[in-house]
Amino acid sequence: MTADAAPDAPAQPGPRGAGTPGLLDERSARAERAEALAMGTFVGSVPGPARSRFGITATRIGGATVLALADDPTDYWSKALGFGVTEPVTRELMTEVVRFYELSGARLATVQLAPAALPEDWVEIAADLGLEQRASWVKLQRDLAVPGELPEVRTDLRIAPVAEDQLAEWARVLFSGFGMPADYDVMALSVDPAVFRRFAAWDGDRIVAAASLVVDGDAAGMFGAATLPEHRGRGAQSGLLAARLRAAAEAGVRWVSAETGVETPGSRNPSLHNLRRAGLADLYERPNWLWRAR
Repeated sequence: MTADAAPDAPAQPGPRGAGTPGLLDERSARAERAEALAMGTFVGSVPGPARSRFGITATRIGGATVLALADDPTDYWSKALGFGVTEPVTRELMTEVVRFYELSGARLATVQLAPAALPEDWVEIAADLGLEQRASWVKLQRDLAVPGELPEVRTDLRIAPVAEDQLAEWARVLFSGFGMPADYDVMALSVDPAVFRRFAAWDGDRIVAAASLVVDGDAAGMFGAATLPEHRGRGAQSGLLAARLRAAAEAGVRWVSAETGVETPGSRNPSLHNLRRAGLADLYERPNWLWRAR
């Protein structure tokens, strides 16, 4: 188990058979790895002055991507994810993750582990390290090798890839749609276009919704989809899902994954229903574990 730099390039999963102790199966590993690549690339691509502004530190521990922002009023971007792909989760590994956060200056961090990556003594490990269970996310995936119709783009908005001269507007819409500070758009401007494929929905000549597809060999992840509040309900996200699925298929991708919040009693998550309608099936529910500075 080692900690190293370049969290935007997760280690490749090695050969795994059914029931490899402590390691995720192929489908789950590809889904977790694509998400870790997306988060690591977004944060790892931030240029020097902005890295200092946000107080960014990043590493890999046990093959997982571990990110910290010391100055993040949203408490969103400090995350550890991609566990169980190359190494099993152990008490020693998680102690190293917690130690990283203790030194990072971050106030809060979210640790995300697929259920199959949790060791038998996880409850004791979490309690000893002060990790608190929070709301779960649903991880979904579609196998494009299985014959099936891809969804059509059905919206009055124009859906298309984003050109280089439109990236600043795309980034502003993405972060504004999430209600994040305007200066966070620097995270989206420097990412490698060979890894991140950006898509947008236009109302006339104005971008009103933004999304991206992160490509990782034969896998891809839906990442960062948001619509400006005044343009919601017009099919922007369904259209962006359809466009990204078609782009993934054209790129020779097999596994396409995404994640979103679970529905709780009395609440409805439109993103979850959009993903299911697009042919992505539930893979598992993944609890979030919160680390809090003491």
